[in-house]
Amino acid sequence: MKSDDDPGSADEDEGGPLEGRRSRFDPVNPYWERFLDEAGLDMTGARGDGCYVETADGRALLDCLAGFGTANLGHAHAALLARFADALQRTSVNVFPFECAESQLALAGKLLSLSGQRFDKVFFATTGAEGVESAVKFAMTATGRTDVVAFRAAFHGLSMFSSFMTGNPFWTESLRWKPGNVHPLDAHNLAALEDILTSRKIAAVVFEPVAGSTAAQHWNADTSARLAALCRATGPKLIADEV
Repeated sequence: MKSDDDPGSADEDEGGPLEGRRSRFDPVNPYWERFLDEAGLDMTGARGDGCYVETADGRALLDCLAGFGTANLGHAHAALLARFADALQRTSVNVFPFECAESQLALAGKLLSLSGQRFDKVFFATTGAEGVESAVKFAMTATGRTDVVAFRAAFHGLSMFSSFMTGNPFWTESLRWKPGNVHPLDAHNLAALEDILTSRKIAAVVFEPVAGSTAAQHWNADTSARLAALCRATGPKLIADEV
């Protein structure tokens, strides 16, 4: 191994991904820093405060991205920091299924209440991909069917199965294995959807009410209602992937 001070080390290599500059992203993705530099999005040393990001050179940027929903309460939210600090001081066992945290029970109760008590229980997942794939498994179990319909230009996660439900070949074209039970359709092509649903082998139809990765509004109240009516008439479960 060569040290950082070694003249022959990677930070001086000719023709490297960053043309001789060692990137802080080297252990993960050495090409990413070049993209950030060219896009003017270098956040080295940045700190977050509410809905703003302060860069190391003193610029204050309004954060309109919100981490695709994961940071939609802002950066360093005072109430959240206080709750986290309190939770870290607790010595109770909160390892499901041996115990269930009070906050988890409270959230489940709130969600059931908002549903008008149409549901009996809540399933919590760690990630969006896990949530979508769990919902698909529930649908397959409930219907006894095997196949899934998803829509192109959507995003449902990057685990193996959810990657194929994104409807974007960018995430799957290099994979030699492909499942035979995922059917991508164009959004709003309800004629094609109705045709495939008549096969009675579709367990679930997965859609995004608002597309998170493309910011496209594919569905409105009318088309969503038509989508739901088709599923009710032919048996598959309709899964709304929404953050």
